[in-house]
Amino acid sequence: MRTLVSPRQTDILMLVAADRSDKEIAVALGISRRTVRTHLERFYRTHSVHSRAGAVARWLILQRDSYR
Repeated sequence: MRTLVSPRQTDILMLVAADRSDKEIAVALGISRRTVRTHLERFYRTHSVHSRAGAVARWLILQRDSYR
């Protein structure tokens, strides 16, 4: 079974990949920094990653695999 990435997680990960800070992401999306952290932490836990770089790498792999 494939684990899905929520639309909001996708929005956040796109900005993480663009090297944006949590504060910049929060302002861009109109959410709190805590909400940004919560989405990232949930992604980390769900996809067994431990860093922003790891999250972006896993997200890119998931994106690639979704087109196969």
